[in-house]
Amino acid sequence: MSHFSMEKELKDYLFLMNKAMEENKLLVFDYINRSMEYSERVVEPVQISFFVGQWYLVAFCRTRNDYRRFKLVRIRNLRTGNRFEKKVTSKEEIERIIEESYNKRGIQVTLKFSNRIGEQLTEYFQKEAIHRTEDNQYIVVDQFPHEDGLLKFILSFGKECELVDPLFLREELKEYVKELMLSYNGAV
Repeated sequence: MSHFSMEKELKDYLFLMNKAMEENKLLVFDYINRSMEYSERVVEPVQISFFVGQWYLVAFCRTRNDYRRFKLVRIRNLRTGNRFEKKVTSKEEIERIIEESYNKRGIQVTLKFSNRIGEQLTEYFQKEAIHRTEDNQYIVVDQFPHEDGLLKFILSFGKECELVDPLFLREELKEYVKELMLSYNGAV
């Protein structure tokens, strides 16, 4: 997990997840989604993966009736459940299903970055999505899920990033920043 204080919890969770996969046991946990909503999930674990500095559990979610990727830092109260009959689905097929689901919720976003941060963009985006302009700026065109976490992600780049398109998302970002400023100023 991303915070050192969670190292023991990470080890415990990884051990429990591996054991559940070996024994074909369900995993039950509370999950905090990107909108900060809690829900109990009952899942059939498939694999554990480490991607872009984060641990994930890939599983068939009985709550959503679909395959999902769960970020471990958002899992609470992990425990095992009953045994289940394992589905015979290839890991490639599962990845395709997850990617399709991700793209259904997705929108194409264009971001413009200053040259100051340009060399670091491969930490966040695939190389194919990054293009350098003649005036030494960087343009990134990529798919993202349209949810609150997207605005936070864009804002994490600070003044080095401008949201170019889509226009409705620019408006959402402006409103989000106005609300944020109210917390500090009391008025905008």
